[in-house]
Amino acid sequence: MAASVTWRSPSQSLARYRVSRSIQVVPFAQGWHAGADGPFNVYSYPDPMDLDVVNLEYLDGALYLEEDESVGRYQLAFDELRAAALTSRQSMELISAVKREFVNRA
Repeated sequence: MAASVTWRSPSQSLARYRVSRSIQVVPFAQGWHAGADGPFNVYSYPDPMDLDVVNLEYLDGALYLEEDESVGRYQLAFDELRAAALTSRQSMELISAVKREFVNRA
């Protein structure tokens, strides 16, 4: 998964997401990882009557997967991705270091 980050002001920093979001970075040195093939979202719901769903987006559309086998593969890929990533704290430290480096070059 890739993201574009724009540094605007402290009130718009990534730090504001610490309360409700977990941000984890997979370092480039880690090599191939489960998210390298493209972005995906796994939607899981507490009610067992609601199906878990995987959403894949691509250039000219989107695909939604509901079959247990397909969803299971993406849930496993997500778990592997989280295991390969830095912790949230390490990720925020890396993001801050990259930000400092970027600002110092400007």
